[in-house]
Amino acid sequence: MPDNKHPVPVGEMSNAQRRRRDTIISAALDIFDRDGFEAARMIDIAEKAGVAKGTLYLYFKTKEGMLEAMIGAVVLPTVEKLRAAAGTQEESATLRLHRQLLILAEQLSKGEMLKIMRLMVANGPQRERLRTFYFENVVAPNMKAINSTLKDGAANGEFSPSASDLDNMLLAAPFVMAAFWKIMFQDISKLDDEMLFESVWTMAKTMVGVK
Repeated sequence: MPDNKHPVPVGEMSNAQRRRRDTIISAALDIFDRDGFEAARMIDIAEKAGVAKGTLYLYFKTKEGMLEAMIGAVVLPTVEKLRAAAGTQEESATLRLHRQLLILAEQLSKGEMLKIMRLMVANGPQRERLRTFYFENVVAPNMKAINSTLKDGAANGEFSPSASDLDNMLLAAPFVMAAFWKIMFQDISKLDDEMLFESVWTMAKTMVGVK
């Protein structure tokens, strides 16, 4: 029987345990977003999840562990989609890049993702482990996947040769900024996601030199 020093490993969980873990993650995200990471209490998370407080420690030792699990549940599936899109060699690099940017735009517009971004901005600078975890598991793989597509496009002549050296953060930055706009001002001035994407895609084609 796992104790509060040794949470049950995900790979050893039953289906029921996985569902309970997912429920706890969802509840924790809501409580963190409502109260702030530091002020959030384990008892409130337990009540939101409909479990006993002690049950939380069968799955997570700390609030930091919960937050890392949230990133895994909400964000990492998008990382895998971006990586898969980069590897679809039978499609043109232009189509792959379009799909990757669309995946990124859709992810950064979701409510759960916006909550995680709020938490990262508020807590990442003070928590080196969390900041490093997010960069190594989310930012770096995303940029690597997009960079792979840029290099393929430059190599096969679809893009200009300089596309292989393009700082791909320039392609992602508008969607990141749009996410922060939504966090701060969506209730005052709503963004048009479709118009934003089309504008960014037009800019991206110019930047990479689509031929």
